[in-house]
Amino acid sequence: MLGGLFCALLMATPLHAEARPAALTPKVREAIVQRLDARLEAFTQRKDAIRVGIAAVHLESGAALSVNGDEAFPMASAYKLAAVLTLLHQVEQGRFTMDQMIPVDDALRVQSGGISTSMPHPGIALSVANLIDLTITRSDNTAADMVTQMVGGPAAITAWLRSVGIEGQRVDRDVAGLIFDYKHLTPEAGRNQAQTLARVMSLRDDNPDEPNSTLDPAFIADPRDSSTPDAMVALLAKLQRGQLVDAEHTAWLLDVMAHTVTGAKRVKGLLPPRTVFAHKTGTLVGICADVGILTLPGGGHVAVAIFVKSHDDGAKAEAIIAEAGRTIYDGMALLD
Repeated sequence: MLGGLFCALLMATPLHAEARPAALTPKVREAIVQRLDARLEAFTQRKDAIRVGIAAVHLESGAALSVNGDEAFPMASAYKLAAVLTLLHQVEQGRFTMDQMIPVDDALRVQSGGISTSMPHPGIALSVANLIDLTITRSDNTAADMVTQMVGGPAAITAWLRSVGIEGQRVDRDVAGLIFDYKHLTPEAGRNQAQTLARVMSLRDDNPDEPNSTLDPAFIADPRDSSTPDAMVALLAKLQRGQLVDAEHTAWLLDVMAHTVTGAKRVKGLLPPRTVFAHKTGTLVGICADVGILTLPGGGHVAVAIFVKSHDDGAKAEAIIAEAGRTIYDGMALLD
């Protein structure tokens, strides 16, 4: 009887999570997760070259699912979550303060829709809090590379991940390095990667988050700067549970993530209005990701990581993420 109800809920358009049972036995919970896992498996059974990886865990019950969850996917800007968490950890160690003003190094400017467009002239200083906010909410590349440099570079971020028990996620390059490689650029004499990018691409007009070159299978297959969906969900779960930084910084970062303006057509695209999704996106040619903490109607939380790679259509990739996200929302709401 429950199986029929659950199938009806999942197959409906839109799905109706509000019809969940009032109380669930462990056996029923297991059946729900199995059916949800099977439903999500359909997103990965494709005739094209697109690869989809999905992981999610209902944090209150511990119910988890994973489809291609142990496969490495390029993170693109989704790596910035680990970067800001590393910085918050260092704030708690006393290396920085949240209101400490950090001068913007013009040699680190990397084009995106934040500092490079709204503050294009020299003479800027931003607080640590504002650098983190820009890195997350607007995926600002200059802010992200400043954060990455402040904490000691990509290797320091990976080292922090290992120190908190996260395997299967690695950070090897800053944003300038990522874009530099994806555009197949070579260093110019007297210029670093960011400065070369600034010369090659207009700071005001060329946004690297908007695909503007052909799909590069070798770049997508590169193991650097990748995460498995399982590893990303493990990081998110630790964040929500307050196991990475103290309670004040945990609440603050989750609030910042809830105000992310990128990825409106991804997980948030098919969710009910006013649903809270504290998240971080990642985008480059052939790479699309959305990872975060989803708040359910009953007040429960789901750590979600959805990655798509090897696509040649950004709109298609976003639609896959939106549909998978709504499926997770409705299925996990039955457990709440």
